[in-house]
Amino acid sequence: MCGIAGWFVAPESAPDQQALQRVTRALRHRGPDDAGTFFAPADGVALGHQRLSIIDLSSASHQPMLALDGQVALAYNGELYNFRELRRELEVVGERFATSGDTEVVLRAYLHWGVAAFARFAGMFALALWDARSGTLHLARDAMGIKPLYWLPFRGGIAFASEARALCGLGDLLAALHALTPPAATGMPEERLGLPRLRGLLRLALRVLDAAGGEPARTPSVSPAG
Repeated sequence: MCGIAGWFVAPESAPDQQALQRVTRALRHRGPDDAGTFFAPADGVALGHQRLSIIDLSSASHQPMLALDGQVALAYNGELYNFRELRRELEVVGERFATSGDTEVVLRAYLHWGVAAFARFAGMFALALWDARSGTLHLARDAMGIKPLYWLPFRGGIAFASEARALCGLGDLLAALHALTPPAATGMPEERLGLPRLRGLLRLALRVLDAAGGEPARTPSVSPAG
């Protein structure tokens, strides 16, 4: 179990790096072995990750994991049951790996196949992947929704996290959360915090925020990931 969090907003509206540290630390119980952040204020993008090391215990699998000189950044929570098969397939076409875990397989699969890679993933996962080449943030989760990923509108963009309570670290977000009309409470911790609306917001396999060719699109387009 790991934890991911972050946002994608207009650069002039982006919170500071201290806010990213707060929302990331709020997920420490999900991954106490390591923590990392990716902060790109000029793009209005931030990713945070708390790591529970299971497959690759080395620091080489530190997250967010970067590629192409930082143009692509991945924060990933989950387990791919078929990552060894995918790795062998990618090695055949020339990909080289520096780690033994599945995180790098996720990253290199995206670099090779694009978003079509997500349909090849067999397992349970939630991820946030920033691609500066196209100005696109991808939020994806396994089709069964096993790994949690919550998001909601924030400062003209979105904020997201593995747990809704982590978003409390964004301060002014609380007012927006409490303004939402909640469904009937079921006693879950997020609902006691005043965050019940988030529970059903991300039941889709893939959401894409695209900034290619102009200002970032603040309404995600949606397509299935398998």
